[in-house]
Amino acid sequence: MRIMANPARGGERLYFADYARGGAMMLAVIAHVLATFTPGVELFLPVTMMATPTFLAVFGMMVEVVYLRKIREGADAGPVRVRLLTRALVCYGAFLIISLSTLVGGRATLAELATDIVTGNTLYGPILIAYAVLLAALALLLPLAGRFGSAGVFIVVGLAWAARLVVDALDPVPNAFWQGVFGHGHGAAPSILPAITFVWFGMLLAEIFTGRRSAAWLFAIVVPALALVSAVLALSPFAMSPGRLLLHLRYLNDPVYYAYGFVAATLALGLAWWAQRRFGPEKLAFLGTFGTASLFFYVTANAGLNLLPESSATLPPAIGIGVGVLFLAGMTALAYDWVAPVSRVDRLLFGLPKRAVERFVALSTGVARRIIGELDAFPWHRVIAPPRDRQAGPVRQGQPERMRDQTH
Repeated sequence: MRIMANPARGGERLYFADYARGGAMMLAVIAHVLATFTPGVELFLPVTMMATPTFLAVFGMMVEVVYLRKIREGADAGPVRVRLLTRALVCYGAFLIISLSTLVGGRATLAELATDIVTGNTLYGPILIAYAVLLAALALLLPLAGRFGSAGVFIVVGLAWAARLVVDALDPVPNAFWQGVFGHGHGAAPSILPAITFVWFGMLLAEIFTGRRSAAWLFAIVVPALALVSAVLALSPFAMSPGRLLLHLRYLNDPVYYAYGFVAATLALGLAWWAQRRFGPEKLAFLGTFGTASLFFYVTANAGLNLLPESSATLPPAIGIGVGVLFLAGMTALAYDWVAPVSRVDRLLFGLPKRAVERFVALSTGVARRIIGELDAFPWHRVIAPPRDRQAGPVRQGQPERMRDQTH
């Protein structure tokens, strides 16, 4: 498989990761559209549930290819950490927009909204909190991640699951904190600490692609994971569909769900890679463009769903699916318009939306620079700064750091 080749020796760009990211975001919104208009339909759950593992795995690939590689080649870590923290703040701002939409749409009272914002448990918003926390943590620990790569993150994954076991043993009353951070109890999915597992897996995939690790690692993980998931689905004593069982395991942050996530992310990225090889980047440019608009699409679509009346869930399935398809088509068109050189919707609104986004990003960048500047005043990061990767050589045009990481 050519994907395993070292791109520094003539391999290909990671365009397929952009395609997978765009597809994962589309699946996430489809899942929410189905939950809004046809809550009783479970047929598509095994497919739509691929979204979160794939998106977090692509994030891990982005970390390795876009950020850590540059650090190993001797790039200044300061600007990279500022970008990461800026994106964390932008994701938190996106979470606040979705949260406010629940108030405007009548799905939450002001008191419930305040509680949801504090706990990060807004309808359709928790994944943005997890993403923001992961980005912020990476910004702070970038030198450590750059030095040890996926091996260092694997240690963090082990500590995260050990913390989960300790909390489970203590068995506190489940609430938004224990669920959202450690995965204790039933409700948050995936929780912040266990979700690092998917990020680590994405970093490992990127290291395999760039030749830093053998492809044998992928088979050693995915084959047992597939066997485990297949056995659980086949032998489960629960009277529920495979999709409902996987969803139940997800809300428990069960290890079987993370095994499913390994298989799902590998399948999604494999299909995207095949599509890149089969059709070429030119024919799939629309998917890459959609990948760069993924955050905008996610926020506008989910905020739009929260603004709809709760009676939308009472529509007959056939009508609900039809309305859902129309809603999805409208949100997709809006996302493509947003990334166009001249957005018609933005121009119709006198340029206010993009101006507001630009100002918020600028404000977030200023805050991120201040925080990173204060942290860099301490010498701790110099102790764990990664050594220069001499094998990688200088950055050359066409190498895989071209993988996009836009979040707005």
